[in-house]
Amino acid sequence: MAMNAMRRSVFGRVAAQRSIDWAAVGAKLSSDGAKSELGRLRAAYGEIQGLSNTYSTPPPPIDFDHYKSKISDSEVVAKFEAEYKNVAYPQCVVDELAEIKSQYDELFEQAETSVSESQARIEALTQMVEQMEAKKTGPGTSLEDIYAMYPELEAEIDEEIANHEWGKDINDDAEIGGPKFEH
Repeated sequence: MAMNAMRRSVFGRVAAQRSIDWAAVGAKLSSDGAKSELGRLRAAYGEIQGLSNTYSTPPPPIDFDHYKSKISDSEVVAKFEAEYKNVAYPQCVVDELAEIKSQYDELFEQAETSVSESQARIEALTQMVEQMEAKKTGPGTSLEDIYAMYPELEAEIDEEIANHEWGKDINDDAEIGGPKFEH
């Protein structure tokens, strides 16, 4: 519970220093799920902002003398006062903030690395798709078009013709596992 209070406190102070352009963030999203999550984040942000505004100042001190004068049994109020003064609230330790910041920095660095790797992969895949589309053949593709796309193929075919290797690339039934008949 103390950690949650600290997070709220830290986030509240950071949020107070920054202004979020929700329209700009929403414009970058395309899927319904992402927009839904942005709505949830915005609601959580609003809740934290509200809590930050509500609890931005400490509450006024309790006037126990006033209650002692109103309540007939002042010993009860004295017990409450003693217990209240003995309550120790956890304090935010600077070491915890440094640890959280280092974890955040590490995660942010990993995210940046993943983004750059993804962008490089997208570029490579885009080039592969462009290359495949450029080498796509169809019913209207001529032999000259195929030779232009695959220059090594023309040289291989010319070599096979020159060496009279007419059936070099043809699989017979024995090679592909079919029955072999002998005469």
